[in-house]
Amino acid sequence: FEAQCARTIWNVKGDATQLHQVLLNLCVNARDAMPNGGKLSIHVENVELDEIYARQNIDAKPGPYVVLKVTDSGMGIPKQIMDRIFEPFFTTKGPNKGTGLGLSTCLAIVKSHGGFINCYSEPGKGSVFKVYLPADISSVTAEQPGRDHSRPSGGHNELVLVVDDERPIREIAQITLE
Repeated sequence: FEAQCARTIWNVKGDATQLHQVLLNLCVNARDAMPNGGKLSIHVENVELDEIYARQNIDAKPGPYVVLKVTDSGMGIPKQIMDRIFEPFFTTKGPNKGTGLGLSTCLAIVKSHGGFINCYSEPGKGSVFKVYLPADISSVTAEQPGRDHSRPSGGHNELVLVVDDERPIREIAQITLE
């Protein structure tokens, strides 16, 4: 497992529980795609989409986005089913192994937040899911004089308890909070 977060990440307005569900679904799918083990990576970064890129993706608009990239070294997705992976109830898993609602739920949540998802996959080489969420940079542009914005404030000695049964989720939460 590898997690990497850019030094400074823009804010995203959204429902934390729903966005947690997106990350959880993508990680569970990645795990299932690697039945014999493999590498799962989660990267978070800021991107500014231009007009050219926005024209190439029907759901994209030019502007700032936070991108959550989930990569696995699993079996990959065959080209003949790639167009169906976001359909409700579509699954490649056997009976009693899942409902097929994971990716359609992810897409619905991300779209409700004004974002979109790109997927790249090759059989035998794994998959990359990029979740684009519109960034709220109003707080970044309204800088206050005399304040150092290179680091977030240190807090007031609060303690945050992160509880989750998935180790990768706990680790990304820890990295994000730190």
